[in-house]
Amino acid sequence: MSNQLTDENSVVEQTQASVPETIPPLSISPSDRLLRRIATLLFLLVAGMLTLFGYYASSICITVVLAAFLAILFDRWWSDWRNFVSHAVWPLRSLSSEPWA
Repeated sequence: MSNQLTDENSVVEQTQASVPETIPPLSISPSDRLLRRIATLLFLLVAGMLTLFGYYASSICITVVLAAFLAILFDRWWSDWRNFVSHAVWPLRSLSSEPWA
Protein backbone atom coordinates (compact mmCIF):
# COMPACT_ATOMS: atom_id res chain seq x y z
CA MET A 1 0.00 0.00 0.00
CA SER A 2 2.77 2.41 0.82
CA ASN A 3 4.38 1.64 -2.54
CA GLN A 4 1.20 2.67 -4.30
CA LEU A 5 1.12 5.97 -2.43
CA THR A 6 4.71 6.78 -3.31
CA ASP A 7 4.09 5.81 -6.93
CA GLU A 8 1.03 8.06 -7.06
CA ASN A 9 2.96 10.89 -5.39
CA SER A 10 5.78 10.56 -7.90
CA VAL A 11 3.28 10.66 -10.79
CA VAL A 12 1.64 13.77 -9.35
CA GLU A 13 5.04 15.42 -8.90
CA GLN A 14 6.00 14.59 -12.46
CA THR A 15 2.79 16.05 -13.89
CA GLN A 16 3.12 19.15 -11.76
CA ALA A 17 6.69 19.58 -12.87
CA SER A 18 5.75 19.34 -16.54
CA VAL A 19 2.88 21.86 -16.41
CA PRO A 20 5.02 25.01 -16.20
CA GLU A 21 7.07 23.82 -19.16
CA THR A 22 4.00 23.72 -21.45
CA ILE A 23 2.61 27.13 -20.51
CA PRO A 24 3.92 29.86 -22.84
CA PRO A 25 5.71 32.72 -21.14
CA LEU A 26 3.46 35.56 -20.12
CA SER A 27 6.15 38.13 -20.76
CA ILE A 28 5.25 38.77 -24.43
CA SER A 29 6.34 42.26 -25.33
CA PRO A 30 3.62 44.76 -26.26
CA SER A 31 5.11 45.23 -29.73
CA ASP A 32 4.85 41.46 -30.39
CA ARG A 33 1.26 41.51 -29.18
CA LEU A 34 0.51 44.47 -31.44
CA LEU A 35 2.15 42.80 -34.43
CA ARG A 36 0.17 39.63 -33.82
CA ARG A 37 -3.06 41.63 -33.60
CA ILE A 38 -2.23 43.52 -36.81
CA ALA A 39 -1.42 40.28 -38.62
CA THR A 40 -4.73 38.75 -37.51
CA LEU A 41 -6.69 41.80 -38.65
CA LEU A 42 -4.88 41.87 -42.00
CA PHE A 43 -5.64 38.19 -42.50
CA LEU A 44 -9.34 38.79 -41.76
CA LEU A 45 -9.39 41.81 -44.08
CA VAL A 46 -7.77 39.89 -46.95
CA ALA A 47 -10.08 36.90 -46.42
CA GLY A 48 -13.11 39.20 -46.48
CA MET A 49 -11.94 40.95 -49.63
CA LEU A 50 -11.33 37.62 -51.37
CA THR A 51 -14.80 36.48 -50.36
CA LEU A 52 -16.37 39.65 -51.76
CA PHE A 53 -14.35 39.40 -54.96
CA GLY A 54 -15.41 35.79 -55.41
CA TYR A 55 -19.05 36.73 -54.84
CA TYR A 56 -19.04 39.58 -57.35
CA ALA A 57 -16.89 37.70 -59.86
CA SER A 58 -19.27 34.75 -59.81
CA SER A 59 -22.22 37.10 -60.22
CA ILE A 60 -20.59 38.76 -63.22
CA CYS A 61 -19.67 35.37 -64.68
CA ILE A 62 -23.23 34.10 -64.27
CA THR A 63 -24.51 37.29 -65.91
CA VAL A 64 -22.18 36.94 -68.90
CA VAL A 65 -23.04 33.26 -69.39
CA LEU A 66 -26.77 33.98 -69.12
CA ALA A 67 -26.47 36.91 -71.54
CA ALA A 68 -24.61 34.73 -74.05
CA PHE A 69 -27.22 32.00 -73.76
CA LEU A 70 -30.07 34.47 -74.21
CA ALA A 71 -28.28 36.11 -77.17
CA ILE A 72 -27.95 32.73 -78.90
CA LEU A 73 -31.55 31.87 -78.11
CA PHE A 74 -32.85 35.28 -79.19
CA ASP A 75 -30.77 35.26 -82.37
CA ARG A 76 -32.24 31.91 -83.35
CA TRP A 77 -35.77 33.09 -82.51
CA TRP A 78 -35.21 36.42 -84.30
CA SER A 79 -33.99 34.78 -87.51
CA ASP A 80 -36.95 32.40 -87.47
CA TRP A 81 -39.32 35.31 -86.89
CA ARG A 82 -37.73 37.34 -89.70
CA ASN A 83 -38.07 34.39 -92.09
CA PHE A 84 -41.70 33.95 -91.06
CA VAL A 85 -42.52 37.62 -91.52
CA SER A 86 -40.73 37.88 -94.86
CA HIS A 87 -42.57 34.85 -96.24
CA ALA A 88 -45.96 35.56 -94.70
CA VAL A 89 -46.38 39.34 -94.75
CA TRP A 90 -44.51 40.55 -97.86
CA PRO A 91 -46.55 38.45 -100.35
CA LEU A 92 -49.73 39.80 -98.80
CA ARG A 93 -48.54 43.36 -99.25
CA SER A 94 -48.15 42.90 -102.97
CA LEU A 95 -51.81 41.84 -103.23
CA SER A 96 -53.07 44.89 -101.40
CA SER A 97 -54.24 47.94 -103.31
CA GLU A 98 -52.82 50.40 -100.80
CA PRO A 99 -49.28 51.61 -101.28
CA TRP A 100 -46.84 50.75 -98.55
CA ALA A 101 -44.47 53.37 -97.22
